[in-house]
Amino acid sequence: QTDKLRVEIDAVNGSIVSVKNRITGLEAIKEPRLADSFRLLVPMHGRRNNYIFGRKQRLSEFKMISSGEAMLIWHDVKGEASGTLSVTVEMHVSLSQTGEDVSFGVKVINNDKYTVEEVWSPVLAGLKEFKGAGLPEVHSCDLCGNLKKIRLFNGLSLMQGYFGTHRPVYLLTYPGKVLLPWVEINDGEEGFYLGVHNERQDSFTFCFELHPQHGSWADWEWPDEKKLKPKKPVGLLASIVHMPFIGRG
Repeated sequence: QTDKLRVEIDAVNGSIVSVKNRITGLEAIKEPRLADSFRLLVPMHGRRNNYIFGRKQRLSEFKMISSGEAMLIWHDVKGEASGTLSVTVEMHVSLSQTGEDVSFGVKVINNDKYTVEEVWSPVLAGLKEFKGAGLPEVHSCDLCGNLKKIRLFNGLSLMQGYFGTHRPVYLLTYPGKVLLPWVEINDGEEGFYLGVHNERQDSFTFCFELHPQHGSWADWEWPDEKKLKPKKPVGLLASIVHMPFIGRG
């Protein structure tokens, strides 16, 4: 941590359980029970839907490189359908010199026979209203430099969420729906920036996923925690999804 920013990592599974602005008090992860770190899609023969969820892994190594820099390593990760795979995930977490932002870099080493098609990183799960000022919006920039506001929490589309994905989602692909490689998640008063700073040009997707899900096919509203039976944590997942198609070696 710095005097401006604090990042907390779960010591058991490596999930990102807190990203907090120490000056304003804004906490991005309001529901730590949904906290996560990464996600991989590794299709098998006859079974494409084989996801690897970071929150379900056990952290193999944690290396503190400096006071503002750490390396997280997961060996032999487990897929939902495949079981253990010869795949290693390394995540480099570093705070900037100004102490105002945090970077997440991920490396996937595939020694298995299956191809790693999708890499989600970082996975920031458990987003909700920040200070009670209202449910956040996603802001991006259009071709003319105008601010574009997208309301996710109320009216999150079912049409993208029930045709093969786990939950209702909203996708913003770059380049395409967003013209610059960043978005801001803001509640009208304060928010945080999420962007890609790769040295080479790349195509990727900002993915926003609702947890647990809508109550029915006709329900587009943000879930009411008081009405959920059984009670489940409610929050939004935000991640950056690349499709590198990593083969063996």
